[in-house]
Amino acid sequence: MDLRFFLWEISPADTQITVGKFDDAIASLQSALSQMADDSPTQSLATVNLAKAYAGLGKMEQARSYCR
Repeated sequence: MDLRFFLWEISPADTQITVGKFDDAIASLQSALSQMADDSPTQSLATVNLAKAYAGLGKMEQARSYCR
């Protein structure tokens, strides 16, 4: 796992989701995903968290798109 992405992008985004800052989490996770190599082990974690953030906003179609 790329600790840089986990420590600086994914972990804080998970906290943002927990406290209801879904838009901030989405921005952080999309930024992290744009910098990750394809098939990075952290890519799955970021993608799942993106789905959670979109679901938190009630954007279920976008959430589902990250579950596929």
